[in-house]
Amino acid sequence: YIAEVPEGHFYGLPVIDGNGHKVARHYGAPELMVPEDARREVVAADEPPVRAFLNAYLPAVNGPLRHALTCIYTLTPDRHFVIDRHPDHENVAVAAGFFPVTGVPLPLVSYGGTAMVTLMATFGVLMSLNRHRKLVGS
Repeated sequence: YIAEVPEGHFYGLPVIDGNGHKVARHYGAPELMVPEDARREVVAADEPPVRAFLNAYLPAVNGPLRHALTCIYTLTPDRHFVIDRHPDHENVAVAAGFFPVTGVPLPLVSYGGTAMVTLMATFGVLMSLNRHRKLVGS
């Protein structure tokens, strides 16, 4: 899930194994120019916003902290998705800003990535059919 609440954006995965419920604050850290500048250690200040979210919206899953880590992912500058064709290659389409390149992409896929994959597959089939039609001369 992804929750867009007045306190910010949070995402999580339900309990699917013995590790418990995963929850995190989306956009919780400052934006960086290079991944090497990321703070890899979790600090005490990281937990209170997530606890406040859990207390307000999911109190039944607000249990003890079992494990914490940082995730790094890429965003477009305006944080909007990009779907477009490459300006120099008509057979290349680009979809960006949907998934973390590292970290936990699953909640973001469930937030619209499935539709993007379906759209891109359909777009690819249509482009292929159009190209084939041009080659055959119809």
